[in-house]
Amino acid sequence: MSHQKSVLTQENEVLRSENLQLNKRLLILEEEITKIKNNSSKKSNLSEESLNALENKMQASVKKLVNDMLKNNSINSSFIPDYIERKLYINIFTVLISMIKEVIEDTSINIFNQNIKFSMEPLANSNL
Repeated sequence: MSHQKSVLTQENEVLRSENLQLNKRLLILEEEITKIKNNSSKKSNLSEESLNALENKMQASVKKLVNDMLKNNSINSSFIPDYIERKLYINIFTVLISMIKEVIEDTSINIFNQNIKFSMEPLANSNL
């Protein structure tokens, strides 16, 4: 009986030790999940109003660029009416910017155990 009690006591100690290790691992995993949630919530931290303002600012920048291009005689085609050429250039640049943004935001580099990510944001004080 004493031998059984000794074996049970040893098993109990082993189980307590394993339980303690599992609790430590669980805490580490919970911290990692919290970090991941915090990082993912930072991405979607923009309100609908902020996104609309960002979109409007980008459209204004594209329109200014296109108007400047149409003032340049080496770029402006005399065979295509300016209103058609303007719409064409605006559409091209809008699609191009969207594609670049998608590529940049989906790109990450893992080097020396570090994850490097890129983002694309408008300049706060850009002059249109």
